[in-house]
Amino acid sequence: MTKNISPKYKFQVYPDRVLIPGLFLLLALGSLYSKPLISGIVTDSRNNPISFVTIHNISTNSWLTTDEKGEFILSTKFAVGDTLELTRIGYKKTSSVIPVNSSAIVIKLPLDPVTLKSIEVNGKKSTGLQRTDHFAEMTISPQMGLLERQQVFSAIPGIYIKSYGGPAGVSTLSLDGAPSSHTNITFGGFDITNAQNGLLDISQLPMPLMNKISYSPLLNTNNPESGSSEGSIEIHPDLSKTGFMVSAGSFEHYSLAGTADFHYQRLKGHIIIGKRHDDGNYPATNPVSNSTDKRQNNEFNQQFIASSLLITTTQRSFLRLLALSTQQERGIAGLVWSPTPDAKRSDLLQMIGSKFGWTNRLGYGYSQFLFRQSKDHYSNPQNYIDTRHTLQTYQLLIKQFGHLRDDLDLLVYLESKYDYINSSSTDIHNKISYKAVASLTYRLFDHLSILPGYIYNHSPNNYSKSDYDLRCQLHFMDNKTNFYINIGNFYRFPNFNDLYWQPGGNPNLKPESTQKIAIGTDITLLKNITFSALAFSKESRNLILWTPLQSYWQPKNIRQAVRKGYKFIINWDSSRFPVSGNFHYSYNISEDRTPGDYYQKPLRYAPKYSSSFSLNWHPAQFLFHFQFNHVGERIAMYSWPADIILKAYNDISFSSSYTWNNPFGALIFTAAVTNLMDTAYATLLGYPEPGRSIRLTMTYEFN
Repeated sequence: MTKNISPKYKFQVYPDRVLIPGLFLLLALGSLYSKPLISGIVTDSRNNPISFVTIHNISTNSWLTTDEKGEFILSTKFAVGDTLELTRIGYKKTSSVIPVNSSAIVIKLPLDPVTLKSIEVNGKKSTGLQRTDHFAEMTISPQMGLLERQQVFSAIPGIYIKSYGGPAGVSTLSLDGAPSSHTNITFGGFDITNAQNGLLDISQLPMPLMNKISYSPLLNTNNPESGSSEGSIEIHPDLSKTGFMVSAGSFEHYSLAGTADFHYQRLKGHIIIGKRHDDGNYPATNPVSNSTDKRQNNEFNQQFIASSLLITTTQRSFLRLLALSTQQERGIAGLVWSPTPDAKRSDLLQMIGSKFGWTNRLGYGYSQFLFRQSKDHYSNPQNYIDTRHTLQTYQLLIKQFGHLRDDLDLLVYLESKYDYINSSSTDIHNKISYKAVASLTYRLFDHLSILPGYIYNHSPNNYSKSDYDLRCQLHFMDNKTNFYINIGNFYRFPNFNDLYWQPGGNPNLKPESTQKIAIGTDITLLKNITFSALAFSKESRNLILWTPLQSYWQPKNIRQAVRKGYKFIINWDSSRFPVSGNFHYSYNISEDRTPGDYYQKPLRYAPKYSSSFSLNWHPAQFLFHFQFNHVGERIAMYSWPADIILKAYNDISFSSSYTWNNPFGALIFTAAVTNLMDTAYATLLGYPEPGRSIRLTMTYEFN
């Protein structure tokens, strides 16, 4: 029997009465420790990132460790002119001096540990979108102000953002026309996907937390366990600054956030706390009555706190802790032709993650633990609905990357996960699952590598299935030019809602199976221009889709569905002029191949075309940012005699900022306009998005 869940959440650690004093305390403490930020990456002679390099600042006796991608941020106890000592098994212990006038540096380590010697350090200008192992990557600059999630995630080629309208609308991400449950998203290296529905509501992640997003359509070489047939999206939190941000704008919007960073010898910590409010009521047109009225009950209130701690325990090991708690109170406006003026939703997302990493003579590894908890309460008196859900996930994993020979690397990964749900809509259920991954990187010749991977998934009394992934890669010019072909087969298993939701859950669902083949390239055309392209074909069997059945929806297996297409992205950053930008385009054909009424019809909410263009002009202390997004038409509902189509739309945003550098830090003023042309559009049928909005943001970053 389902237990009652109290609508009052147990973990309320940041009530309004302590938020403002807490922000001022954070700023006061953080300003004592803060220094100008310098970021960088550690690579080998072929530009491959080196994981878990220990960085010792001899000048101040402070320590840091690079992440799994070799990236680091020097702050607080690091400054221009300091002497750094870098240590990593398999490479020479080296030293360098932080160069002058560089906001980003590249450090190259020579192979084989020998005597101490100087190291090559290259300074370069930091850009908004940088070339890495990922297909696309975007860094969110403080000069852009407080962005909305649509502006950030539209930087990913092939993405489709499904939103229930405005800041209060639950929002999910879909890639290449697949269901949103196919999209694998990590936050700070931890998978925080909701096991109840297989999704991540990105509206629960506050925008001030986001520093960078990256997307890879393939399984990552260093993290093949993180991803699916659609690849993976990584959200990197901003955990390195001291300062504050305030914003105000249209639809009664305001927000406030404060961050503090501290560093003492082997201990580096960060904390951020904030709040956001939107009345969110905006004009919208009802397509049934063809009347325009203000869309009510869109209020959105969010409070959040996040913290991180990095302890460099020894020259060969470290401990990292990450905690997050976000609480949302929102109105649920309902369909534009069937509003729900009294519907409310409260949702809480919390996570605590820890990672203990090490390097040894084989390579590097880590063990990781994650606790994730969410609580949701939805009330709609109009339809006599009152539902509550509590979900808890415990995950433990261990991973070791080994350099077996000069031409052979091995990665082994083991994971155990426990999911528990107590819901008024699904009753009480739990699931234990295990995953084992083995992946090889075999370099046949200097320019040819083969990367086979095997993934075994097991859940007692539920399933035992195997995935595989194989990539052949040609690389030239120190990995600046790459060509690859990738094939794989991936399973996805029904989630709690698919199986048990009342009404509609289907306990007879079969696991999905998706076969994929992809051909792609990554090329550095010139010094400051990169080009990436990918052509793909994906065939899914037993694809799980929710379809209407009488008065409710029910998931069922689609016997066969096919998605084919291509995408490309061009990034540029002028060395002569303060201009940078990117353009990406995606073409995708999806078909339901199951005999019946929908045979050869496109999948729902799978646009055939989408593209994006962004341009940054950065003269002196100013930044002008322009972004244009296009999404083609897509089927919202199968119907007769004609399907219901959502029309194509263009979304244009523009911002300008001015940075005033002073002895204490940098004060940034930003003015931004979203939906510049006041376009009427919706990403989900019946849930229109807001029109033109204006926002002012003030950011201060301490030196």
